Amino acid sequence: PATVTVFDKDENEAGEITLNSDGTWTFDPEPGFTGDVPVEYTIEDPDELSDDATLTITVVPDVGNQTFANDDANLGSQGETLDGNILDNDFDPEGDTQTVTFIDTNGDGTPDTAPTAGTEIDIEQDGEVIGTLTLDPATGDYIWEPEPDFVGTAVIAYEVCDDGTPEACATATLYLTNLESTFTIEITDGPCWRTLSSPIAGETYAEFFARFRTNGSDFGGLWTQGATGDRANGFGDPNVFTMNSDGTAWVPVSDLSVEIPAGTGVLISVFDEDEYNNPSSAGFPKIAEFDGSDIDHESPVTVNLGTPEGTTSDANGFSMLGNPYKATIDFNELTRNEVEQIAWVYDRNTGNWLSYNGSNGDITDGLIAPGQGFVVQNVSSASSPSVEFPETAKTTGGTFVGKQQDRPDFVRLEIEGEELRSSMWLEFAEAGSFTKTTGDVIQLLSFESDYSVLSSLKDGQMYDIGRFPSAHEELQIPVIAEVTRAGTYTIRATDMLLPAGAELYLHDLQTGDRVLIDDGMEYTFRINQVAKRAENSCFTAPQKAKASVENRFMITTREGIDDTNVVPSEYRLSQNYPNPFNPATQIRYELPQQSDVRLDVFDMTGRQVATLVEGQVAAGTHTVTFDATNLSSGVYIYRLQAGSVVISKKLTLIK
Repeated sequence: PATVTVFDKDENEAGEITLNSDGTWTFDPEPGFTGDVPVEYTIEDPDELSDDATLTITVVPDVGNQTFANDDANLGSQGETLDGNILDNDFDPEGDTQTVTFIDTNGDGTPDTAPTAGTEIDIEQDGEVIGTLTLDPATGDYIWEPEPDFVGTAVIAYEVCDDGTPEACATATLYLTNLESTFTIEITDGPCWRTLSSPIAGETYAEFFARFRTNGSDFGGLWTQGATGDRANGFGDPNVFTMNSDGTAWVPVSDLSVEIPAGTGVLISVFDEDEYNNPSSAGFPKIAEFDGSDIDHESPVTVNLGTPEGTTSDANGFSMLGNPYKATIDFNELTRNEVEQIAWVYDRNTGNWLSYNGSNGDITDGLIAPGQGFVVQNVSSASSPSVEFPETAKTTGGTFVGKQQDRPDFVRLEIEGEELRSSMWLEFAEAGSFTKTTGDVIQLLSFESDYSVLSSLKDGQMYDIGRFPSAHEELQIPVIAEVTRAGTYTIRATDMLLPAGAELYLHDLQTGDRVLIDDGMEYTFRINQVAKRAENSCFTAPQKAKASVENRFMITTREGIDDTNVVPSEYRLSQNYPNPFNPATQIRYELPQQSDVRLDVFDMTGRQVATLVEGQVAAGTHTVTFDATNLSSGVYIYRLQAGSVVISKKLTLIK
């Protein structure tokens, strides 16, 4: 310990203070001295950050019963609960028992509310509740629960009285500070495409990318090229993209020195090296750090699609948006006008787009992290689409601030093998359909040359999330497993919620195997027929994936399907189901060998109205969906041509 002689303002010796390394101290005043003794000191942490403060010691004359209260302070991050005791550093010379009698609840500095043990008291600042304080007046123990969005210091005056005669009272102040949370954006798992967004108001593309450090070292941030304000001085092909004005293609961001429009995002190809031809700058993770000095966009943020770069007002057009805040947001709480309740985020880890439809999907609970860019799509009738990011969309610690969404019955299936992985969701609801309906999410093309896709099929279109009729009905849902690497794969059920008594079965149409889809279901099989490897598709808009192989699987609500032969013994065209129908029906056909197949639909005058299949199809049992939404009621003929075999049947459309 260090002992220091302290002098008052008139240079009179006031006494001696002994300072201990643990922060405790003892003061021995000179006989007859009264008054305040200010002791200035400096604190320093291991990172050499320091701050100055003053300890004020008050020596009072002996004038009868007295009690003393000293200020208290506590510090935490945004949303953090704080606890402590406000009587521990208060003092009564006579040894009387101190009790907290009143606290200030509205910020005017006057203690006026009597606390009761176990009772939460609202604390206001400028007329708004900023948190609740639970205070035991006898012990001084308190718990501070700040509002999730509160950042700052709650200043709470309080009064302490003793049980002496006469009663003595004193006032002090409790300072409770919640600092704005720090957070990071972390890029892991190697180079390739990412969808990113800056949460900081007024930040340029270049400033945002410059934040990233590799393994803790600053090499100038993410490497950028092919644009004004890039790291390569305009050389090289562009690697930062956004959507064009009609939402149909990716286009380079031409100037990285301009501000990122609030609520928008970008697609960037992240290189291994942060500095060209510098191997020491290579590696992952690459991390951008943000702290309380970085100010995010003021809420609410409104994006009128078609105005900022990267967005479009065109019908069915795609826009590149991004989380504008330093807090996670709930996609369901965004205010959408003429925009589908669907979001896509590109996942480098799987090489696929993750999606969410307001209730289910691989964007877990619809939560979009700070720094995350995402894609939305306008409705088909859009004219003035917009998206608003209100304050209520922010979440704290993964907890929903807004309302929870009702989830329809669902099953999530995942395929994994040969270092590839993807998933699909099936939903079951009264409003479900075998044609495109609300809740369906189309499967978007991967940017990777090697990929796997597991999708349900409707109208020949692949869906990442497909919403079908109730699982209590008789269903036959075609499922496609498309991969670019031959090998062994496993389909497993990872999550499910089905009504009591409902059962689903996975049928392998090549092997004839059938498994019940229940918790923990796994089915392992081999794929020999692979999809063509994708060319680099990063210069086109999010594109609907198109099946390059036939559906190998069928999911049904009953154990059997019409035939369980591994390979059919003859060409066969089954009666459509349902029949009559409106507006869609399923048509099943069987091939004993790979054949050149054409499946057409004609009206009764012989006019061709649809071609459902055209091209080489593998041996096996296959199902397609015929959507007659744009046709009139009546009887139609559907005809299968497979090699030299021609089979025709009739179907009935009733509207």
